[in-house]
Amino acid sequence: MKSKIPSDSWLFRINHFDFPSTFPAIAIQPDRDFTSNNLRDLIQNSNRNHEQLGLFLTCPMQNILCPRNDKECENHRDQIIRNYLNHLIAEAHMMSALIPKTRKVTYLHCQADIAHNLDAAELTELMYVLSKLFNMRHQNANRFVIEIDRFPEHDAEIALLNGLGFSHIGMRFNAPGEQLEHYVSLARSYGMRIIFDLDTLTADTDCHKKLSLLLNQGVDAFCYRSDSQASKEMLPALEQAGIHSASPMFSCPPAFQEPRAPDILGLGMGALTVIGNCIAYNADQIDQYYQQIELHKLPLQHAGYARTLRQHS
Repeated sequence: MKSKIPSDSWLFRINHFDFPSTFPAIAIQPDRDFTSNNLRDLIQNSNRNHEQLGLFLTCPMQNILCPRNDKECENHRDQIIRNYLNHLIAEAHMMSALIPKTRKVTYLHCQADIAHNLDAAELTELMYVLSKLFNMRHQNANRFVIEIDRFPEHDAEIALLNGLGFSHIGMRFNAPGEQLEHYVSLARSYGMRIIFDLDTLTADTDCHKKLSLLLNQGVDAFCYRSDSQASKEMLPALEQAGIHSASPMFSCPPAFQEPRAPDILGLGMGALTVIGNCIAYNADQIDQYYQQIELHKLPLQHAGYARTLRQHS
């Protein structure tokens, strides 16, 4: 029996794994006997073979963290986010105990709701804790990506992300042309690299004009859904600018081409751990996620094995 996982996550769009990640889903063979102890063994065995490591951080949308009315959520926002952050940090402590300090975290990927839900102090606390638990100090080799799904209210947000060590911003929002131009220009002034979600432009009547603006501002790479005809119609403009297709969902110039992703440890509700062709899912229900963390268990829901590129060909 085979299962599928969605492949339109940015984790799969902008990284190369040992298995094909074509849209809309990655076929996997479930392992129904896979337990949290198996996951521990898999992680520790990978320590012997690989020096580099990646972390993938997730945060649920606010309506999942607080399935009550908006006013009630707003009144208890600090308590709700604090509760999730405490559990996320507790999981990071459990994971870090399995990883020797000689293993370098060279890739970090924060899914969009991390930046959307956490304020500056909370994000700073999270990055501080991760830097203490894992070896994240090899800055020149690091690729730390944070997805942003809304136009920032203040320019200082970009300075904060840069100061926290993020090297790449994943822009997952559309905005008036002058705002996009300002955002990209500011991020580039801090030396940050920009990956833009081409799909956000597809319903925009000024899509080609904005694309030209983004290219002129030096956006480094673009990702998109491989089944999006509207996005495909903009690919010739990318090719003309020297930004070529690197995979079915990602275009970048040759100098930007990133190496194959290292082993990825998932932290957070619904996060994925990817080691070789094994994909392990964290619990995707908030109460189950909290319960497992409070029992001092890795919050594994289930796992399976993706077909490798050799098997696929």
